Amino acid sequence: MTNLAQTDELFFNRTGMDPQRVERLVGELLHGMDDGELFLEYSQSESVALDDGRIRSAAFDTTQGFGLRAIAEDAAGYAHSSEISEAAIHSRPKPNSSPTSTPMPGAWTRACAR
Repeated sequence: MTNLAQTDELFFNRTGMDPQRVERLVGELLHGMDDGELFLEYSQSESVALDDGRIRSAAFDTTQGFGLRAIAEDAAGYAHSSEISEAAIHSRPKPNSSPTSTPMPGAWTRACAR
């Protein structure tokens, strides 16, 4: 399986998201920004600790989610969720179109490097 096929399986086939709709949605959310990106994450890990040949502990963990970053002039806005879905991405507030305007409440965090 190619890397692109694995990516499609993890982020689109399993979640039911449509790549073209996600691209349009992110484009709408980042409209008027100088730059921005959508970061999708899915990772699994497992560990087993042995003590004198006996299992001491075992763990399995799945981490998933998305991050959306928007940049306008010298300000950056961030939104994130542990849910990977079009609805979760859509529910993120739109970033401000001006870095000097009042920051949006909620999931967007404004960080300025002036």
